[in-house]
Amino acid sequence: MSVVSDLERGILLEVIDSHKQGEIIELLKQQPLEIRQSVKEVSVDM
Repeated sequence: MSVVSDLERGILLEVIDSHKQGEIIELLKQQPLEIRQSVKEVSVDM
């Protein structure tokens, strides 16, 4: 599973039932452009 959240606002945005990069990218492309462009940081914990 992968979790997408807004840490500044403490909001859960998405829970993705995958850890594969390609699948996550495709699901995140469904988010509005404004949200995607506002991403400042990405953290990965294996």
